[in-house]
Amino acid sequence: WFLLPLLAVLLSLIGVGIGIWMMFGNPKPSLDESAISYHIEGIENKNPNNISIPLFSSIKIDSATMAGKVHLANPAGNPCYFQYEIVLQDGDTQLYQSKLIEPGTAIPTFQLNQILKKGTYPATIRIKTYALSDYTIEMNGGEIDIELIVEEVN
Repeated sequence: WFLLPLLAVLLSLIGVGIGIWMMFGNPKPSLDESAISYHIEGIENKNPNNISIPLFSSIKIDSATMAGKVHLANPAGNPCYFQYEIVLQDGDTQLYQSKLIEPGTAIPTFQLNQILKKGTYPATIRIKTYALSDYTIEMNGGEIDIELIVEEVN
């Protein structure tokens, strides 16, 4: 009979341990709160063995607000999270970095972290990708050379 209370305490400790592991042992990814549901017909990944990356040639930035209004998207069907980074080619200066975005979502507007004068700047969009099953596992990403056009936008 003296084993019954000991067994109850042991089961309670196991239950507490499982609860702590569930709360802290499997952290969730830090998703970008500005991402919205986004789908364009024909732009989705139908092969889960591939990663579909959108193409850009230029991005316009409002010279008054340093905001860009372009959808930084992660096409539906991708087997990964996306993280966007925009850097100047001259000096590799980071201008923007998103948090993770899920497949089928996009960031519709973003803010540069620096003020640029009006003009056209050679820049690169870096897209890092992370597995949906474990957001700490980096997958194949991509880089796209673009023109960053800072101008007055009405």
